[in-house]
Amino acid sequence: MPSRSLPTLIALGAVVATTAIGSVGCGSGHGKVAAKVGECTTLYLDMGYAKRPYKICVPSSYDIDAKNNPFPVVLNFHGWGDNIDTDLREAQVWAAVQQDATSAFVVHPQGYGDNTGNLNTWGSWHINGTGESPGPAGPTCNPSGGNTAYCYTSCQDADGKCDDVGCSWTTCVDDYAFITALLDAVEDNFCIDTAREYATGCSNGGMMAYGLGANQAQRFAAVAPQCGSFPRGYVDAPDAAVGMPLMDVHGSDDVIVPANLTAFNTGPDDTTYPLSQDGWYYTQLSEILDGWTSANGCEGEAMHYATSYDGDIGLYVRQAWP
Repeated sequence: MPSRSLPTLIALGAVVATTAIGSVGCGSGHGKVAAKVGECTTLYLDMGYAKRPYKICVPSSYDIDAKNNPFPVVLNFHGWGDNIDTDLREAQVWAAVQQDATSAFVVHPQGYGDNTGNLNTWGSWHINGTGESPGPAGPTCNPSGGNTAYCYTSCQDADGKCDDVGCSWTTCVDDYAFITALLDAVEDNFCIDTAREYATGCSNGGMMAYGLGANQAQRFAAVAPQCGSFPRGYVDAPDAAVGMPLMDVHGSDDVIVPANLTAFNTGPDDTTYPLSQDGWYYTQLSEILDGWTSANGCEGEAMHYATSYDGDIGLYVRQAWP
């Protein structure tokens, strides 16, 4: 539901960030890169190990000559194996921005695909646990679900191997550093409201949104992971001194990145971490929300938050606090 979640995400962050803070791009360094207003342009960021592409969509209401009207920016992360050209969600998110009165820049970063097997075009995002196994709670996948062909070059040891089971399934490059550099570049070249920077994404992209919310809470106003989670034993939450507004969108019957225990949790030790249909362990949504509830200082019982979308294709806001 990207076309509905994006305006809500911006409003969610606005609850916390109400005073605009213009970026460097609002001054003399404004507009140093070629990106057309009302269109999406592919640009590249040199990270040393590779020039990583990203697509930046400039809202039609943006005045390239105005230096005192900073705009919010939304980072949209594609899922595992997708890219900025094939991600169908891109068009939906961009359409939502163009239709919404509170327009924003939308940036679609490209995940890194340094796989030496037959998946070398499969972009991915690295958060703790997607490239490391076993972890604090054991292997991040079931032995029957692992696939050693998913071993990305940046995750390999001196012998050119990842874990023996095949639980490593994404790149291991520092994607947090990439996003930091990317946001710096966007802020330098466009007039951005640094108090309204957001992250969203689905599946592996939702994991990246969660990771940024937990590890770069000082930078983002809010995050909205969709169908995302944390690998088994790697659940994370923002520092309680900072907090992070969160809107999680997840299907209760999801078996790819499950939010709850599934029919595949059949073993005697499979009673805590949801097991996906392809054999990977994740974290129950209730455990994630407990950590973020505490970090955000939410008190009292969660309640149903009524919206006009209740009942529409099964939508229902399950957790909210007064």
